[in-house]
Amino acid sequence: MGVVAVILATGDPSFAVVPDYHEKAMHWDDSTRRQTQSDNLHWTASTRLSGAADALGQRMLVVTLTSDENEPIGDAVVDIRAFHHARAGTPTEVTLRSHHDGHYSAAIPMERDGLWQIEMSAARGDDRFLLSQTIDTQVGQP
Repeated sequence: MGVVAVILATGDPSFAVVPDYHEKAMHWDDSTRRQTQSDNLHWTASTRLSGAADALGQRMLVVTLTSDENEPIGDAVVDIRAFHHARAGTPTEVTLRSHHDGHYSAAIPMERDGLWQIEMSAARGDDRFLLSQTIDTQVGQP
């Protein structure tokens, strides 16, 4: 029974352990401070995702960053970490390409439909915007 449990725990791609969980817990105050600084920027991110995955299993993710005055935020470095809720142990990390007027995009592997967690970091100078959101990619969803 013990051997079966070890095989299942190490071989099941839907099983994931949060890396450095103890370290993250020890630095909870730092994380909270960074999130507060991000919130104080009053930036907004809207995300759009292409409907169906292409032949390579990729979908186009477009992020638009705006200020609280609805001004586009350009010249930022936008990094994405995405993972399917059923496969949290296999995240995808990508830096989005910058376009005009605060638009950023990249094709990311998202073949599986369902709930995806998108964790975003947008940095411009000393400013860092953080956002985590869940996107539902069910067939027929926008």
